Amino acid sequence: IPGIIMSAARELTEQHATFQKMQKEHAELAETRATLMTQINENMLAEAELKRLDDDDKIFKMVGPILVPQEHETALETVQRRIEMLKKNFEAVNDQITTLEKSLRTAHMAAQKASSK
Repeated sequence: IPGIIMSAARELTEQHATFQKMQKEHAELAETRATLMTQINENMLAEAELKRLDDDDKIFKMVGPILVPQEHETALETVQRRIEMLKKNFEAVNDQITTLEKSLRTAHMAAQKASSK
């Protein structure tokens, strides 16, 4: 009987460690998702501002410590491409979170089952 108890305790400890690791990964992904959402919102604001401007308004972008002139159309296209890329990254992180949440539920149920033995 002591061997069975030790085995069950070891299994429960391993499941708990796995569950904690998955929770940490979930928190990191949630933070990444929040950062991406902030970047998407910031770039959408920049896009709206660029659309408000006239084609002959002067636009500058910062390259290191220097402001460099940029064409209106180029600036708008750059921001729109960045938004597309950020949205794709956001969707990928969301998919990872969904998959991880399913795994977390499974791991949680396995840990509960093991602890009730």
